[in-house]
Amino acid sequence: MLLPSQPAAEFEREVRTEMLYGVKIMALLAGVFYPAFLAMDYSQAPEHFATLVPVRLAFGAVLLALAGSVWAVGSRRDLVPLAPTLAGVTIALAYAALFAMVPILGDHSPVRVVAAHMLLPLGIVALLPYRPTTMGLTLGGVALVSSGAMMAYSEGPLYDVVLEFSAISACVVILGVFMAARNDRLRRVAFENRKRTEQLLLNILPEDIAVELRDRGRVEARHVEDCTILFTDFVGFTALSARVSPTDLVASLDTAFHEFDRITDERELEKLKTIGDAYMCAGGVMTDHTDHLERILEAALAMLAALDHPDVRDPEGNPWRMRVGIHRGPVVAGVIGANKFAFDLWGDTVNLAARAESAGKPGGICMTAETYRTVAHRYVAEPLGSVDLKGKGTVELVWVTGHTTARDGAA
Repeated sequence: MLLPSQPAAEFEREVRTEMLYGVKIMALLAGVFYPAFLAMDYSQAPEHFATLVPVRLAFGAVLLALAGSVWAVGSRRDLVPLAPTLAGVTIALAYAALFAMVPILGDHSPVRVVAAHMLLPLGIVALLPYRPTTMGLTLGGVALVSSGAMMAYSEGPLYDVVLEFSAISACVVILGVFMAARNDRLRRVAFENRKRTEQLLLNILPEDIAVELRDRGRVEARHVEDCTILFTDFVGFTALSARVSPTDLVASLDTAFHEFDRITDERELEKLKTIGDAYMCAGGVMTDHTDHLERILEAALAMLAALDHPDVRDPEGNPWRMRVGIHRGPVVAGVIGANKFAFDLWGDTVNLAARAESAGKPGGICMTAETYRTVAHRYVAEPLGSVDLKGKGTVELVWVTGHTTARDGAA
């Protein structure tokens, strides 16, 4: 589904996926920078350069390998939960590389510890989407390890070292936690806004179309070889609209169309649009149901039955009188326009369904005799004879009023 039934779970998966990306970048940068620091090693401690080269290259190779493994893991959705573990491994390797060089560097070690203490937390905050609590614990651990290493290898007064690093550590941890809290809030807001947008898109377009539009920015028109189209409209609507207030009229239409939407959803049909008092839906367009004609017929009968409910009335309190037209055949489906997208169908099947609705009688379903013959054993119909339909010539129509026998769940 475009919009999952458990958005909180999807948010957690997104955070882990983002962390995989952050680990990949962190490992890749570390793998590139560690060997690049050889120039600094040569300028700062030329006497140790020969010993530092294999250490730098070894850790650079390990971190590059980690970046490659993260890249591979990122393509496997089932391995995305490994993201936090890989983040911890990356941080541990970065510090292992630092402390592997501390005994070699001797007097130069404090400079390296200070640099790592400032750069690594910056990378953690910038690249890893930790929550505030996790960020605080991670940065606190980094600060403690750095401070301990600084005190162990410092030649200055221990009091000055502790005071200096306590102040730096406190600033790093506090700022990191606040940034993590802010980023987490912004990430949640962006996620919720995107989900609301996707839900709105789903209310307008079929799911497959919405996904294609979201991912590609456009929708390819598609030919549907066999589907069923349904049109409805209310008899006397124009005259009624002149007698009642627009507010009451829209409220009554909304009640009826809410029922139609429920009936359509229950039968896995696709609502296409409403135009005034007309309602259009289709079956077999976006699904592989082969019984789409029967589903449409059942929906039409359920809609007619729904109009008998006392809560579904026109603004004057009278039952709505409705015509229904159905036809089956090929269509072209697609989305047109640059904004205010609308999924629509085109072709003779659509036109003939609309013409059948106009030619029908209230309280039943008008369809071509040719289409009816495929389901004649299940539904009762009265012949309407040959009718001249605009743009279609003479077409034999029937008026379906119900089932041949009572069946459970017919309504």
